[in-house]
Amino acid sequence: MGKVTAALALAGLWVLPGALGQGVPEVQPETIQGPGGVPEIAARPTDPRAREQLLGFLGYASMSMDNRLMAGHSVGDVLEALTRAKSLGENPLDADPTLQRRSRELISFLVLSRDRLTPAQKDAAAPVPLLSEQEDPMLVFGLALFAAYFEAMKDGAIANWQRDYDDACRKSYKDLMPLARVTATGRQTNEPAVGITPIFDKQNWVRLAAVNRSQQTLTNVTLAVRMETIDGRFSDHYYFIPTWEKGFTFPLRTATDWDVVGADATTSAQVEVVSDQVVMSRQAFRVDDHVPTAGTKFLGELEVAVRSGKHFKHSIDRLEKMTGPLTAHPALAARRSELEREARERLSAILAVLDEKIKAKLDERSKVSQSQPRPRSNAESIKQFRERKEHDLDKIDAQLKALRAERAEWFSGKR
Repeated sequence: MGKVTAALALAGLWVLPGALGQGVPEVQPETIQGPGGVPEIAARPTDPRAREQLLGFLGYASMSMDNRLMAGHSVGDVLEALTRAKSLGENPLDADPTLQRRSRELISFLVLSRDRLTPAQKDAAAPVPLLSEQEDPMLVFGLALFAAYFEAMKDGAIANWQRDYDDACRKSYKDLMPLARVTATGRQTNEPAVGITPIFDKQNWVRLAAVNRSQQTLTNVTLAVRMETIDGRFSDHYYFIPTWEKGFTFPLRTATDWDVVGADATTSAQVEVVSDQVVMSRQAFRVDDHVPTAGTKFLGELEVAVRSGKHFKHSIDRLEKMTGPLTAHPALAARRSELEREARERLSAILAVLDEKIKAKLDERSKVSQSQPRPRSNAESIKQFRERKEHDLDKIDAQLKALRAERAEWFSGKR
């Protein structure tokens, strides 16, 4: 990989065909139906401006996923982009009610973001990498951008804003997907118009990218990608690509909620394409080469979780979902099986202790409930006895309720 190409990739710019991921086999699609069933289709809007307004807005709804904005750009660059959002808000997007509602919400979020980000800007300066004068200028530029990006993300205010930013953008885009489908002019196809491939660079080690395999340039492209991994977790991502030339690779920036998994542990993806030329129904792509990485990573996390003595049920659920994917990797499969056995045994031991306490309380309650005042007790003594009995039963009932709630929390994974 050339230094200039690597720098362009690091800066989040377009990548020439084959420039990244050389020697890495492209992930092949499967025909299995993705989660969610048949995609939702909106009623066709009556206002002819709907498509034009939608396409004008989708670039803002995908900004948090846009490599050219976030990956390798300073907070100042982001603030400049947010200023453009204010000008968009001056043009009402009123051709469709969902578009109008979502655009107002997102534009409001973006405009208010200036107040959240401006105080953090002064703390986000990043040191310039120490490189010799002989290094390619584009490589220096690319590395400097990424250094600035990662330094900025260390700031808690910016990191929290980025999570909210991702959520706001994806919520808008998700709600606008039915409108994007119904207004699309492309022909429907079940053929893989795109491919998913791992790419490698020195900064991120592993990333994912989409490749235009449609044999034509695509325009006004909505790329919807559900990234998945072996323990059942997933995260929806939406990208808007104004022009996507045949064979070009588009790096997929992952949302902040997917950082806990990472591209290197993403083992499958559900992909949908909506464009002016083609509309590709959801296709499933497997990234089997990532399974060992994901298995090693998650089993390490789960060992810590199980031995911490908490949330056994959550660990068991994740381990169960990893059974099938790890079958082809005997060492990882054996480690998974042993860890699940340990988690089940420890959870069962806790539940058994609670069951014994509950049984003891039920026996105590039965005894109190069946108790009677002494024979020949006077009226005042009988009254006092009944009051004590009622008090004792209420106390036992409260203890039973607490024990049963604790058991339910352990059983559900809340503890």
